[in-house]
Amino acid sequence: MERLTKKWDLRFLKRAHDIAQWSKDPSTKCGAVFVNPDTRWEISAGYNGFPRGHDDDAGKYADRVYKLRNIVHAEINAIRNVDGICDKNLFQGSCLYVWPFLTCCDCAESVIEAGVKRVVSPVCSVEKLERWAESFRKAITMYQRAGVSVVQYDGLHEDHEGHFLHDFEMYMEHITSETVC
Repeated sequence: MERLTKKWDLRFLKRAHDIAQWSKDPSTKCGAVFVNPDTRWEISAGYNGFPRGHDDDAGKYADRVYKLRNIVHAEINAIRNVDGICDKNLFQGSCLYVWPFLTCCDCAESVIEAGVKRVVSPVCSVEKLERWAESFRKAITMYQRAGVSVVQYDGLHEDHEGHFLHDFEMYMEHITSETVC
């Protein structure tokens, strides 16, 4: 895991952010990227949305009760995206990058069962924290009990149009100009 430095963490968090933009959910766009820490290769990725073949028009996302009953979280979609691949240990020892906040406690269970050893996310915004705080606390407790490390970076946020704030872009420009071994 030592190969995944802060520089790589931020690159994969940006990747999770970019994948989150594929979600049709107008209120919360979530992205997840599983990475092999030794090779720094992406194993799988996913975003939140309704199941395959499900009618996903905007009205369905506007109905909060309907949406919460039917939406598949980004982490679960990423795990399911590799269904049928022979290697059942594909996620063993991997690192999960999630955007825009930590996994919920329900997804934490699947992440732990998949064999993930490290979860990286931005620190949750105050507005989202009000709704998700209890689930995040439960997820962190589950991760601690399972020996999964959790890393959260502060200062990684979006503007009102879904773009990274300037300080993150400047940091990304700086680190991508460095020579990578």
